[in-house]
Amino acid sequence: MTADRFLLRITRIAPLAEGVLAITLAAPDGAPLPAAAPGAHVEIEIPGVGLRPYSLTGDDPRRYEIAVALAAPGRGGSRRIHDGWRVGDEVRVSAPRDGFGPARANGPALLIAGGIGITPMLTIRRALIAAGRPVTLHHAARGAGGGLFPEALRAAPGAPVWHYDTACGPRPDLAALACSAPAGTEVWCCGPARMIDAALAAFAARPDVVLHVERFTAPAAPETPPADAGAFTVALARSGHRFTVAPHEPLLERLRAEGVLPETSCEGGVCGTCLTRVLGGAIAHHDYYLSAAEQAAGDRMLVCVSRGQPGTTLVLDL
Repeated sequence: MTADRFLLRITRIAPLAEGVLAITLAAPDGAPLPAAAPGAHVEIEIPGVGLRPYSLTGDDPRRYEIAVALAAPGRGGSRRIHDGWRVGDEVRVSAPRDGFGPARANGPALLIAGGIGITPMLTIRRALIAAGRPVTLHHAARGAGGGLFPEALRAAPGAPVWHYDTACGPRPDLAALACSAPAGTEVWCCGPARMIDAALAAFAARPDVVLHVERFTAPAAPETPPADAGAFTVALARSGHRFTVAPHEPLLERLRAEGVLPETSCEGGVCGTCLTRVLGGAIAHHDYYLSAAEQAAGDRMLVCVSRGQPGTTLVLDL
């Protein structure tokens, strides 16, 4: 257990749409909870499964609200929640983590979501509207919105909402959205891999637009090993222990072999659970969590997928 995890009680479970549960968590004594930035998520310990991240859909300081879609196939976390959680149960939850990072522009905002990827957009949209920024939301889901959050997604002046029923109609035209976005637009996108990849491709030619993405899962690993997969040395700052990571050997696998057990969840470079401070050495980043600027800073890495540059000595705060 870590200091930023605490027990919360399940106070409400309700169906939100087919295969989706809305769940409310609160402190047993009703105390205020750690504040969450717009678009933040919490990590929940699920016995027998591990840590799983879920976006916060509300901004009440005394409760965390999440939505859990039953994933089939999945790794078992959503099934455990759907089948096993009951009102009154207590679960261990992390302090909120901001997967998207802070807003970095002041112009128009464009939100693009697919399915349950709408969840982080709810608090982002509310914050943008409160800040007076024009914001447009495009949400693709089965059933013209999937029945998810109809009140929260109500269109407002300066904040139109476009729903796309993927069961019988087209999806958002991301290329057209990229072409029509005014210079200075800030874009948030969350959804399945196909949507994220399409957004990255569509906005690649728009350096005047800021794009944030949050993935459900990591893309498939490339067939050709990366050129930076050579051997490197790891020095653990807290214990002084040093060891060599062989070419193509995953850093996480070697850490575990050395008796170091970082907390992990996705193990694909997406969720940020294993984010580790780096005190020295050159990093070969392979994650989808840190922004380009954060990767360039060289002071943090996701040890589940990233590694040291060949020949470097990577000093980890472990």
